[in-house]
Amino acid sequence: PNKKNEAGRLRSVQVVAGILALTGIVLAATWARVDLSALRSEGIQRTFIQNSLESFLKESAGQKPVLIQLDPGVAIMHVGCGPFQERLTEQSVRIVPSGWNMRSPRYRGALSQLQVTSGEELLARAAGDQSLYFVLYARPWDDVPRVKRIWETYYGEHFGGAAKDGYRLESVRRFESAGYQLLFFRMSSLGD
Repeated sequence: PNKKNEAGRLRSVQVVAGILALTGIVLAATWARVDLSALRSEGIQRTFIQNSLESFLKESAGQKPVLIQLDPGVAIMHVGCGPFQERLTEQSVRIVPSGWNMRSPRYRGALSQLQVTSGEELLARAAGDQSLYFVLYARPWDDVPRVKRIWETYYGEHFGGAAKDGYRLESVRRFESAGYQLLFFRMSSLGD
């Protein structure tokens, strides 16, 4: 009787172990599928950003635009530029590093190329410089009007001396794919 009980317990342990192993395999396969889907999605987003940027730059022929990012997630830098990859495009453009790149040698180099010593100095000339664009990468759930409003308020509070009625980010170009958007703006003063 003791050997029967031990054999029964051993079989129960084996069944439970088998169920746990099968569950682990199913979960691992699900996670792998989710990871592959995320990688595909990131690749699609990267292609969207690259194609949109290329189109914008072709339309801006003759200029060397300077892009200042509005999005807090700095997706353009995240998707297109990491510490080992600086360029999204071979076209003539300057994307001013932001987010985790602030105060980095690359950030300082970008400002130096633009002949300014600080981001504040660069922003101060944004309303009058036709080569400066603000760019926003928006996901379907992002609140674009809110981001614009925050930047317009910030700009007015910090650089508002020139405009009586404030500033507005005016849309210059918009690209969209599957709800994702890449938007280009210029800062303009109101009521001069």
